[in-house]
Amino acid sequence: MNGTTALVTGASHGIGHELSRRLAGRGFRVLVHGPTPASAEKAVRRLVAAGTKAERLTPVAADFRHLEQVIELGHRVERLDLLVNNAGTLGLADPAALFQVNYLAHYALTRALGPALKASAGRVVTVASSRHRMATADLFAAGLRPAEAYANAQAARILLTGTVSSEVEAVAVHPGVVDTGRIAGVYGLGGLPVRDGAEQILWATEPGAAFENGAYYEGHLLAHSEVDVAAADRLWCDSAKILGWDCTAERSRGIRRVVTCAGYTGCMTELRCAIERDTDKAGKTTYLHLSGAFDKAAHRELRRELWGAFARKRRGRVVVDLARVDEIGSECIEVLLMGYTKALRGGHGFEVTGAQGGVRQMLEATGLCERPDDDVLYAPAWPDIFEFTPLGAPDRLG
Repeated sequence: MNGTTALVTGASHGIGHELSRRLAGRGFRVLVHGPTPASAEKAVRRLVAAGTKAERLTPVAADFRHLEQVIELGHRVERLDLLVNNAGTLGLADPAALFQVNYLAHYALTRALGPALKASAGRVVTVASSRHRMATADLFAAGLRPAEAYANAQAARILLTGTVSSEVEAVAVHPGVVDTGRIAGVYGLGGLPVRDGAEQILWATEPGAAFENGAYYEGHLLAHSEVDVAAADRLWCDSAKILGWDCTAERSRGIRRVVTCAGYTGCMTELRCAIERDTDKAGKTTYLHLSGAFDKAAHRELRRELWGAFARKRRGRVVVDLARVDEIGSECIEVLLMGYTKALRGGHGFEVTGAQGGVRQMLEATGLCERPDDDVLYAPAWPDIFEFTPLGAPDRLG
């Protein structure tokens, strides 16, 4: 890897920081990005203190809230072998700022770096989120809530992967729920360690990594969602118009997809699962019996049923039975994690029971409590003695 250069955005902490360390260890010269010169320099000092060779690290700065800084950074780089679009945040109240930091700045940087990436036939790896499934049909819609703007930005990041030049390899990867130290405000508990989250991204940076060019992965697994080429092209042009750029230059390489949708986001595949709901005789416990494959196409239905169960009783108990679930995707796990948080906040009892094999292993990795006596993952209905205090939102921006 000697002589190869990587730019990792959002590298002042979290996944970006760990990726910088690992890439430098493989011989990359790493441009360590932070929102300010001070944050980037501090990140480099921490990496050096942890044993990374200083000559392999160069601090670079650009505040993603200011697109002129992002574009200027892109124009400063003459040759680049790897761009890791990692920076992002949930910690902004302004939806427009959220969308810019989480997507539009990435578009501007990726396009500004086009000549540098082409010069080395480089690669773009985008750190994605399964929250793109909650995006609205119009990604640029006004009047959105911050959570909707964030979801739209995540959908746009994945579409961006399919619109980069044909001379550059590109892939988007969702690392799963990763505990960056500030994730409890969203999920109510931690997730994968940062080291493990970075590992879910690192494979895509390896020379000769086997991935479908322009596709979206969850960890090492190819996701089955399909992206509309016309929507991807439209996103490219809409983004260019905001920046006053030509939308015909460096158009989408036209990755062929299976489905076509009217909006930006991909179509749902046919559900391969079922949810049966019943209650006990006293009406205090609602049971959701899940069966089949709960992949990414099923998360909206699971969320609807789970939220409906919580709405029935203020302090009732909700039991999610996974005994007949064959597989479960990260989106559905995130719904269960949000259900855990909702239970704690609302004074509900919440149990996830019956998980077996690989399904259980995935649930255990989320950090949900486990009762040693009856093998149940649960949240207690103890609102009077257990106060849930959310921490700050996850933030990869630095």
